[in-house]
Amino acid sequence: MVRIFTLLFLIIIIFSSCNSPTNRKGIIRDDVFINVLTDIHLADGVIAVKGYKAVSDSAVIDQIYNSVFEKYCVTQKEFKNTMDYYANHTAKYDILYDKVLTRLSELESQIDMAKTTTEQ
Repeated sequence: MVRIFTLLFLIIIIFSSCNSPTNRKGIIRDDVFINVLTDIHLADGVIAVKGYKAVSDSAVIDQIYNSVFEKYCVTQKEFKNTMDYYANHTAKYDILYDKVLTRLSELESQIDMAKTTTEQ
C-alpha cells in the first residue's frame, strides 16, 4: 500500500506542466488550487507514512512540499496568500474543498481497485 501511494505521488509530480497558475491578485486559480490542495494532502500522507519529524526532517519535508508548489508553478507565498484569501471566503473554500475530497476519494478507490486486482 505504501509503495502504491508513494508511486502515485511521484507519478503526479512527474506529469506536470506550468501555465499561469494565479489571477491578477496573486491568488491561485481555483482549478490549480484544487490540484495543489489534493497533492498537499498526498504529500502529508507520504510524510506521515515515512514517519518524518517536523524538527529533525524539516529539510526533507520542505522538499516534498516544494515539489508540489513547483509542479503547479506556484510559490509558498502565493499558496499562503490563497489560504488567507479563503480564510475570509469560507463558503467558496468549502466548495473547493469538497472537490479536493472527491478527488482524494477517487484516488483511494483507484488504489483499492489496484490492490484487489494484484491480490487475485
